[in-house]
Amino acid sequence: RKRVGYLPEHNPLYLDMYVKEYLGFVAGIHHITGQEASKRINEMIEMTGLGVEMHKKIGALSKGYRQRVGLAHALMNDPEILILDEPTSGLDPNQIEDVRTLIKEIGKTRTVIISTHILSEVEMLCSRVIIISGGKLVADNPTEQLRANYGHSAVLKVTANASDTELSGAVNGIDGIENIAFEKGVKDLHVCLEDQIVSIKYDASKTSEETLKAAIEKLGYPVNGKAEHGHN
Repeated sequence: RKRVGYLPEHNPLYLDMYVKEYLGFVAGIHHITGQEASKRINEMIEMTGLGVEMHKKIGALSKGYRQRVGLAHALMNDPEILILDEPTSGLDPNQIEDVRTLIKEIGKTRTVIISTHILSEVEMLCSRVIIISGGKLVADNPTEQLRANYGHSAVLKVTANASDTELSGAVNGIDGIENIAFEKGVKDLHVCLEDQIVSIKYDASKTSEETLKAAIEKLGYPVNGKAEHGHN
């Protein structure tokens, strides 16, 4: 336990305590006292960027700053290994970027293990990836090697009128598009005979399914289901 720091997904904090008061409490749990405790608390406040909020109650902080308090807690005993479970879950885009930057900085001086199902998080933060499926280890590689071995291709299917080239033009302007294939549709609740099913193959490491869907739906085309991910 002395060698490990842990931040769970649901960050447990005493909301009625002030930030600096809480960190003093955490230092006491680790038997850090006196001048050493004051020094360590100040180091954690500076490292996690809590200086402007340290005199507030934790309950008055944004979720992003509460996450920083949790990181300060996990780092208080100066662990060799820091374990983070879904560290950016529920944060807004600016908070996510701030926490990612902080994690990268922490990772320069210690081992950081991140548990997450968000692949973009893995790519942004990790140098090594371990994938577990059904309780079994299925991959253990450096991030770049895993990308080279398995690729990031995905296919998104869209319904569009055969005579309309607007879709192709809009999609081709998005980074990561690899191929656009048109195939005649079938008559069902979603596709009419005069329509075509358009399969858009793209590199998921360069653009996201959400980005594609937003661009396509802005043109008025329905998007059928989720993208299908596979090997290059």
